Amino acid sequence: MAAVVIMNFSNHYGEKLKVSFPNKGFTALANIVQRNGSDIHSRAQLTLMIHITKIQMQLWLAVLLFMKIEGLFVHTSLTQQLEEWTSIVLKTVNHPQIIKLIEDLIHEVFGPNTEIKTMTKYPMQVHFISIDFPTLRGFSGINELFINENHFSAKISEWKSNTRLLDSITQMDLITIALHEYAHVRIRQQVDDMNMSTLNMLQQCQIDKPKCDQEFGRLAEINLFKKQINWFQSKETINTNYVEQFLTAIQNETELPVLTENDGAIPRESSCSLHRLNVYHSRSASVEPQQQTNVTVMNDCENLSETSKEQQILEKKSRQMFEAAVFQRTL
Repeated sequence: MAAVVIMNFSNHYGEKLKVSFPNKGFTALANIVQRNGSDIHSRAQLTLMIHITKIQMQLWLAVLLFMKIEGLFVHTSLTQQLEEWTSIVLKTVNHPQIIKLIEDLIHEVFGPNTEIKTMTKYPMQVHFISIDFPTLRGFSGINELFINENHFSAKISEWKSNTRLLDSITQMDLITIALHEYAHVRIRQQVDDMNMSTLNMLQQCQIDKPKCDQEFGRLAEINLFKKQINWFQSKETINTNYVEQFLTAIQNETELPVLTENDGAIPRESSCSLHRLNVYHSRSASVEPQQQTNVTVMNDCENLSETSKEQQILEKKSRQMFEAAVFQRTL
């Protein structure tokens, strides 16, 4: 894994290295790579670094993310809540309809006669992580899912209404993240390449989908819900009967109800330019600017798109906050 990170980094930042690359970025990169996946924490860091270094981004953003990833850790002692969340994620990835949905998408990409590979040597693993980047919802490796507990802590802390509905909405968001990331796991297993780009793969296969939807996790979400849904934003409008029926079907491994236009689910905004991490987009002022801007460089992601003017304002603020954090060593 460390070798892949170094290869990706060299491919995308080789020319810039002839000029300069901020020392703090090098330090964070070196610290992560030298651990070489020796424990679950460093394996999670390297997995995320593989995704981050697949694509080229502005240096200040790369350095900021490298520094944040260095502080990432996995929850090894689970609270009761995390155990319950792990259970719902595993129920999702093992649900017969979810399995078939993803296999059908693989056939759509590679052809109807493609033999679906199965990974039986290692069971699917689910890990909850913490990273100082609450808009990151999750990411995945070749046979494991990493879900950011900080994302849910941030959303739960903002909740002001029905606590029972909060639990249901949280589960729906977990299910959606699990679906999205498990789709990536399965297609990586199919080609036996964790470093693959699903966007490039789908473009090469010329899959008959709009360009914005040529990302495997997005395709899985849209296939199930017809749109990418912002469950937390839907709390005031969602049909609670649909939510309860859906959660019951996940638990009982029965047929999942169909989401209709009348069920009040609010779509999650998306951008064609985003791919490779599961990032949550919100226009809420409570989200820090550096978390709202320029994550358009990531892959397998949701979106952080704003208008051009808003982007410029956010980027300026982000640069200022980033520079202050680096020089004051507060990150």
